[in-house]
Amino acid sequence: PAPTPVPAAAPAPTPSATSVSGDHINLLVDERHYKGQISSKLDIVLSKVDQLSDKVGGLKETPDSYTSSGVSAKALFQTIQRVLSENDRMSAILEDKTSLADKLREQLRDLYERNQKITDENNKHVEERNKLYKDRTNDYKKQMDELVEQKENLQIQISDASASLGASNR
Repeated sequence: PAPTPVPAAAPAPTPSATSVSGDHINLLVDERHYKGQISSKLDIVLSKVDQLSDKVGGLKETPDSYTSSGVSAKALFQTIQRVLSENDRMSAILEDKTSLADKLREQLRDLYERNQKITDENNKHVEERNKLYKDRTNDYKKQMDELVEQKENLQIQISDASASLGASNR
């Protein structure tokens, strides 16, 4: 916008005019100058408001109105609503699955603890059984050693008895 010309100053008062009328004329000149500046600024504001109004008017929803991408505002709005509802649905599904995953983690932890207890008990029983087998094996070995010794003693007795029978039979 072109700047508005400043109005020419009023002719200087004649010496016959009073000082009050000179001040009055200066005020009138200043007033006219400021009114001109205000008018030019208002014209600029009005033109910008008109431009903005044209842009907003182009965005108003009408059956034939389309955004610059060729999609109607209504279709765009419906798409946004669909995306938002889909997002809400997915959030709910995620919450459910997170809850289920937490529940399954808890069950796994419980199963792991139970398994650990059972394994510990089983290991304890195996150790006890191994100790019992070892003790029984040692007992059986002692019995076997005693029986072998008894057998040897009996064989010696049998051979002594056979020898004394053979000597008495002769």
